[in-house]
This record gives sequence, structure tokens and C-alpha cells, in this order.
Amino acid sequence: MKVYNQRIKFSIILGVLFLSIVCVIWYNNNISSRLNSAEKRITYLDDQIIKGSTLPIKIENAFSKYNSKKFELDFFSNPDKDKEDLKDKIKTLAKNNRIKVRDIVIKETNYFKEIKSVPRIDRIPFIRENIELSVVGNFLDIGLFLERMIKDSENLNLNKCNFDLDQNSDRQVQASIEFYTYYMEKI
Repeated sequence: MKVYNQRIKFSIILGVLFLSIVCVIWYNNNISSRLNSAEKRITYLDDQIIKGSTLPIKIENAFSKYNSKKFELDFFSNPDKDKEDLKDKIKTLAKNNRIKVRDIVIKETNYFKEIKSVPRIDRIPFIRENIELSVVGNFLDIGLFLERMIKDSENLNLNKCNFDLDQNSDRQVQASIEFYTYYMEKI
């Protein structure tokens, strides 16, 4: 009976020892996973702090870019006169490229209408102008005209260009060209 008592005691001690080792390993793994989680969180917060520290520089760069672009948008300082000057410039450039201008329409579009309804934006001081041209001429001459227009006028952007064959002449095409520009609204 004494032998059984010692085996039982040995088995109990061995079981308690094994259970203790399992508990220590489980506790160590739990602490390791918490440490890894805390390290990942610290790394994430460090990255956010670094990104946040560059934010004022980005904001300052954006404002300086905004201000420089704002001065470039003073395209039509006197809208009526400048629109006529633009029409004359287009006609002269078309004449130099041997194409005929049928129609020039410069019209203001209320491009920011839906944005103005947003409560956080009080007023947007920009106006978008569409310049629509209808020209007839040789396809290559119209291409050269477009290149010159884009090169000579920094504030004009090509929006669309459609070509059709001219019904009156088989060597010419009709082009519907649309440019757009923005300028500052005079307050």
C-alpha cells in the first residue's frame, strides 16, 4: 500500500508540475501576443505622428500653389474686352493656318452650381468659360491650329474636338472644337 501511496504522490506531483509548465507557457504566449499587439499599435501611432508632422508643410504648399494658380486665373481681367481679344486672336491664328472659322461662341457655364449648395462652401470665386469653335479646313491645318492654340494660350484647355467630312468639299473637314478656361470672378 505504501508503494501505491508513493506512486499516487509522484503522479500528483508530476501532474501538478506538468500543469504548472503548461500554465507558464500559456501565460508567456498571452503576454507575448499582448506585447506584439502593443508594438504594432505603437508603430502605427508613430507612423501617424510622422504623417501628421508633415501635414502643415503639405497645407502650406497647397495654399502657395492655390495662390499662384489663382493669379494665373486672372485670364479675363476685363471680361468683355478680353473675350473680344480672344475671338480676334482665334480668327488671326485660323487665318494663318489656312482654315475658316464659321462660328465662335464664348459662354459662361455655372460649373460650380452643385458645389455651392454644400453648406461648408459659401462661395466659389471662379467662373468657367466654354469657347466653342466651328472651323472648316484641311485636317492637318486644323491639327496645326489646335497645337498653336494650346501652345499660345496657357489658360485654354482642350475639352473636346469632333471631326466630320465637309459636305461641300471632299478635301476638307468640319471640326467642332471646345476649349474651356477658368477666371476669377470680380467682386
